Amino acid sequence: PDPGTYREYRPFSFVAYIGSPFSGHCKTDLFYDERLPLKEDYDLSLQHLYKHKKVLRLNGYHYFVEQAAQGGGCATARNSTSELEQFEGLEKKWGRSIVKRDNYSKRGVDFNPVLKFPLKGV
Repeated sequence: PDPGTYREYRPFSFVAYIGSPFSGHCKTDLFYDERLPLKEDYDLSLQHLYKHKKVLRLNGYHYFVEQAAQGGGCATARNSTSELEQFEGLEKKWGRSIVKRDNYSKRGVDFNPVLKFPLKGV
């Protein structure tokens, strides 16, 4: 377990990104953007925040998976070029003030954006 992921003082959040493996949807008129197949979960979180001003993220849960090592699905389309194109597409759609590059990644280059949506809250 990653103690940095779970904040015991904040078991939930209303303004944080929710990754696809943990997303659940009730009746909604928002959909995945098919132009962003590698960043669809980031985009859908931003759509919900933009329209409804909140999401419900349960911070106490995480999953153990090596997504890049899996065969099939998005893993077959993932490479540095496609990841950069998708990142830039998300950045173009939402703006650089919201979609930021992770300059502090231990891996050097990180194609997972840091989202800074302009809402205050938990």
